[in-house]
Amino acid sequence: MHSIFRDSTSYPKTPQQYVRWTAYRLPDPLFSHEDWLRFCHADVVGLSRGAKWAEHQEAQRALAHIERTGQDACIIYGTEHVPASTWLRERIRATRTVRS
Repeated sequence: MHSIFRDSTSYPKTPQQYVRWTAYRLPDPLFSHEDWLRFCHADVVGLSRGAKWAEHQEAQRALAHIERTGQDACIIYGTEHVPASTWLRERIRATRTVRS
């Protein structure tokens, strides 16, 4: 199994440290139609319940990382500059699942 960590002593020890290792790809709406759909959250309709839950969890981790570090990126769409934290909050709302 491939690991991003060099040895077993270098991996994060606490849950708070795991957030920094989370990679979350923000959409680039000018790159492709799929990214544009993701930017508008229109792709959520086609996600299965499990995929929706996973996307929700990943977006929450990415937002936690931004809030902890204060390093907020921007998504550029035409003349709009949408802060990543704003988009992630919208994504979290769009992917929220109802518990059964």
